[in-house]
Amino acid sequence: MEMQQLRCFVSVATERHFGRAAAQLHMAQPGVSHQIHRLELQLGVRLLTRTTRRVSLTEAGAALLPEAQRILSAVAIAESMVEQVTRGETGKLKVGFVASASLAIVPRLSHAVSERWPGLALQLNEMTTGAQLEALTRGEIDVGIGRELDEGAGFITRPLVRERLYAAVHDSHHLATRLSISLAELGNERFVAFPRQHVSLLYDHIATLCKTAGFELTVSQEAVQFMTILGLVSGGAGVAIVPEPLRALHLPGLRFIVLEDEFATSLVSLIHLPDRANSPNLQRFLSITEQSYPVPA
Repeated sequence: MEMQQLRCFVSVATERHFGRAAAQLHMAQPGVSHQIHRLELQLGVRLLTRTTRRVSLTEAGAALLPEAQRILSAVAIAESMVEQVTRGETGKLKVGFVASASLAIVPRLSHAVSERWPGLALQLNEMTTGAQLEALTRGEIDVGIGRELDEGAGFITRPLVRERLYAAVHDSHHLATRLSISLAELGNERFVAFPRQHVSLLYDHIATLCKTAGFELTVSQEAVQFMTILGLVSGGAGVAIVPEPLRALHLPGLRFIVLEDEFATSLVSLIHLPDRANSPNLQRFLSITEQSYPVPA
């Protein structure tokens, strides 16, 4: 049973006229008759009775008509969905992102996607930058939002935003009343930071900044989540260096002080594999990203 046979049958059955059905299908009338004849031979029953003036359905034809209409409708829906996915108008995109991106970047991009391409669903997965690189390689995500990424190792990287770094301190700290400080002023402090094995790229970036400022990063307390790090700082366990979006988190006894050093920033970037570059859904997402976040200096 072929789709063209069903289309011809449904058209004749609903129009009750071979000529009108042929015009509707943009076919010659003998072609329509041939397709229905083939269908009847295949099924072994007569579907239509024909007279010089009218066409009517047999009992078998009346039984087949609603099922044939359902099949054609399902095929049309499937074809439309495939076309929409091909054009990037619908479908799913798996996005990995670092925790700090959930405070500004992810909500902004998610809102832009829902406004411009509501058929594109974002499947959001919070994970460290290192975990994103592994997930991209395994095909578990389509694109990542990470920190301190360099293009290379088979990935395509696109800078999103360069964020200022801040010192998070307890409000009893001797620097707590300052609006800004240099990184060197933290040289004798005990730091609360990520374990390097979990967040190596950001850890190494901050450690390099500290070394440039004239001291070694000394970590007295480790935590995997930013919220835990800030909680420890608010409890007096030490100071922390965090990206600007973390200022949105308010905890008792916590103060944020901007670091004056020129390079005391953190670069957030998009990353994906080259073989995903032609994905319509990814292209849509990258287009939204370019509009929402022009490439930073």
